[in-house]
Amino acid sequence: MINLIVVFTMWFNAGMVPMYLNFRGMNLLDNRWAIILGFAVNTYNFIILRTYFASIPEALEEAAKIDGASDFKILVNIFVPLALPSLATIGLFYAVEKWNSYFWPMILLQSDSKIPLQVVLKKMVVDMTSRLDSLEFGRDMQGTSEDGYIYSTMVFAMIPMIIIYPFIQRFFVKGVMIGSVKG
Repeated sequence: MINLIVVFTMWFNAGMVPMYLNFRGMNLLDNRWAIILGFAVNTYNFIILRTYFASIPEALEEAAKIDGASDFKILVNIFVPLALPSLATIGLFYAVEKWNSYFWPMILLQSDSKIPLQVVLKKMVVDMTSRLDSLEFGRDMQGTSEDGYIYSTMVFAMIPMIIIYPFIQRFFVKGVMIGSVKG
């Protein structure tokens, strides 16, 4: 029943206008906490983590209880180390989602000092394109094109994720639990 309730929120969400009104009612407009807390739990990621934790054999928990481990110790010493690949995957999903978020930060954050890089890059690209169109330089301006500026901003936006991925990649290991349960 709990699964159905959680998945129901993924299929039928409130919509943009009620979400905006909720943010406004909680005085979170032009506040970074709106982006951080307002989108902190993703139903899809919740389902991935739940499925992963359900796939961990119960024999590991039973063996730890026989050895006298408390529930907290079982969580910290057994479940979390086994779940590092899934936690790293979800962390990467959240990092990419927050880094590439564009729509809601553009709607909720008004101050130029608070807007994320994607909104800044969009403004730069729109300003550059409109400026080049208004000056009528055409497709070539001193050996560069407006497409070159647009593509360079896209590459600039990808660099942090390209740098982060190799550090997280070590968690994506096949067969973490192979050999953990015998017989």
